[in-house]
Amino acid sequence: PKQDIHHFALKPSDAERLQQTDIVFFISEKTEPYIIPLRKKFKDTAFVELDRGQKKNHAWLSPAIGHEYLNRISQALSTHDRENTARYTENLQTSKIAMNEWAEKIRLMLPKKYFARIVTTHD
Repeated sequence: PKQDIHHFALKPSDAERLQQTDIVFFISEKTEPYIIPLRKKFKDTAFVELDRGQKKNHAWLSPAIGHEYLNRISQALSTHDRENTARYTENLQTSKIAMNEWAEKIRLMLPKKYFARIVTTHD
C-alpha cells in the first residue's frame, strides 16, 4: 500500500499468493524489474506482459493503449480458461465501450487547448 510500484519488494505472504496464482499481469520488465526473478521462480504461473516492449506503459494517457491492454488481458484469460472465453470476450467489449465513454466525457470537459501533446514525468 505505501510502496512505490516501480520498486516493489516481495514479502513472504506475496510469495505464498503467487504460488497459488494462475496469471500475473504486469506492464513491462523495464518498469517492473522485480518481475524478472519472479518469472524464473514461479514457472507454473503465467506472466503476461501488457506493454510487450512498445514503451506504452502509461495506459491511462490513451484509450487506444488501454484497449491494447484489455485485448491482451482478455486473450490471456481466454487461453488459460477456454470454458469462459465468451464471458471474457463480452467483458472486453463492455470495458472498451465504458473506456470510450469516459474518454469522451473527459474530452468534452476539457478546453481544446489541452489536447496538445503533453510530456510528463513522475516520481
